Amino acid sequence: MEPITTAVVSRAIYDLLLAGISFTKDNIKKRLTDFITSDKHAELLAEKIEKLKVNDEMSERAIEKYLKASPEVMNALEHIPKTSIVSTQQTHNGTGDNIGRDKNINGKVE
Repeated sequence: MEPITTAVVSRAIYDLLLAGISFTKDNIKKRLTDFITSDKHAELLAEKIEKLKVNDEMSERAIEKYLKASPEVMNALEHIPKTSIVSTQQTHNGTGDNIGRDKNINGKVE
């Protein structure tokens, strides 16, 4: 099984902080549900991440390293079933957008 990578989660956290959204369990969970369909697993992972000392001065890479250093976060990631992970495979030919899920422009989902 391929668990969700810390790179995907760190990007979600980085985007949350970059947008100036408060770093709470509910906001983290809301952002994680773009990648995890299981509400229970998204909630558990959000609880673990909320306890970390992540801040808006950290880069995406620094957040990823911080996540990897947390045994609780890594354990939660490893126990997310593959069936709960959103995966999009697509092919694009020509011009225009190639959006697999929600289109996000300047923080607004279209």
